[in-house]
Amino acid sequence: MVRLKKKLLFIVYVLVLGGILGIFTGCNKPSAPQIDLTKVKPVMSKSSTSEKPLKVAISSITSPSYSRTYYEDLLNYLSRHLHRPVQILQRRSYAEANDLLRAGGVDVAFICTYSYVAGHEEFGLELLAAPQIDGKVTYRAYVIARSDSDIRNFDALRDRRFAFTDPMSTTGNL
Repeated sequence: MVRLKKKLLFIVYVLVLGGILGIFTGCNKPSAPQIDLTKVKPVMSKSSTSEKPLKVAISSITSPSYSRTYYEDLLNYLSRHLHRPVQILQRRSYAEANDLLRAGGVDVAFICTYSYVAGHEEFGLELLAAPQIDGKVTYRAYVIARSDSDIRNFDALRDRRFAFTDPMSTTGNL
């Protein structure tokens, strides 16, 4: 576990250092083409083709029903351009998604950084793509406290109960 955390921290440091070097060295590569996923029509019907479906695992990042909406446009796009249906296998945790990947039960999965690092170390999981938002590959986590509590910083959490999300979530646990 400690080895995985050190490896993840190393990856984060490399990404940050690479970004800083890119800024200061004037690294101006042409930007990747942008795809407007709002104009893709849903074609996820299994009857649309006789091709084998692309099996995709997703984990519940908010609620099981709402999690699908985060990926629906992208999955519709893939279905349309691969000319094959997409079959979603939703799981409750990143560990369950990793188990499907390990066993060959899915073709791809949407997982977080920490579950990728664990899967890479445990069974050779390979990265296909990483999201970019506003040209950055970083993201944030939120620590939420009741508005009527005295918690205003991390020190105030000492000796308190703290709920977190998935144990393999980078921002939710690590």
